[in-house]
Amino acid sequence: MIFRKLVYEDLSYIYSWLDEDDYLRRGVLDEYVKKDLGYGIEVDGKIEAIGLINLIKELRYAWLLGARVRREMRRRGLGEFLTRRLIEESIRLGAQRVALSTSLDNKAVIRIAEKIGMRNPVSIIMYRLRTEYLTSYPTGLIAEGDLIDLVEKIVYSEDHYIIFIEHPYVWIPVKIINLKDLVYKDLVTICVSKDLDAITFVYKDDRGRSWTHIVRSSVVSSSYESIKTCSEIMSLDSFNGIILISNRSVLWDHYIKNIGSRDYEWGFHIFDYQQDISQF
Repeated sequence: MIFRKLVYEDLSYIYSWLDEDDYLRRGVLDEYVKKDLGYGIEVDGKIEAIGLINLIKELRYAWLLGARVRREMRRRGLGEFLTRRLIEESIRLGAQRVALSTSLDNKAVIRIAEKIGMRNPVSIIMYRLRTEYLTSYPTGLIAEGDLIDLVEKIVYSEDHYIIFIEHPYVWIPVKIINLKDLVYKDLVTICVSKDLDAITFVYKDDRGRSWTHIVRSSVVSSSYESIKTCSEIMSLDSFNGIILISNRSVLWDHYIKNIGSRDYEWGFHIFDYQQDISQF
């Protein structure tokens, strides 16, 4: 088995075995090959497994994504070999932390992650609510000045995660980013309820669509207090949805009891594995 970077000549064979609905087909794989961050495992002259590295240099953070093994080549150790080599490559590129996520039912990836030392994953649950909620609740407060400092302390202490705005589809611990810097760059707007039991972030994705991300809420109804203000400061034409995210099971149990299936458009539950590789 040979671990190497992918080149454009590899793509036709890879696409011949990738699932038809795989998101890597939507230009993602081509993009990473172009950026020189696409990798594969070559067996007998053909690429039988692939993986990508999303490198965030300013945070020295590597997000592993798009790992695939051709169906006929599974259960031969290619997945573990690929993951280990991707971590080694991340270290070579200067990363000090590496992460990957997987669905709860992907036992193969969970087994590999734990075998190579990536333990105690964070459980992230995400639902997209219907936007009718926008007109249903009173406004909250936009966090500024000292209030941002207070929000920062709260979300850092509670170990929250956020989609990193400047690198879409990457989940990172809020505590390793400069939240205040994102606010001052107008990349994130923070809204809070008056008693601070609800905190939401509003940001735009790489397509310019606005999202409201409920970061903290002790009671479901109070968490919506800040949604209307947050959405109004964005262009309503580009407002895309309310993303309700939690990595606290007790809080999520409360959400499930209060949100009916007709009130959300989609939802999923993933494990996010993070590993400090600075000492490797």
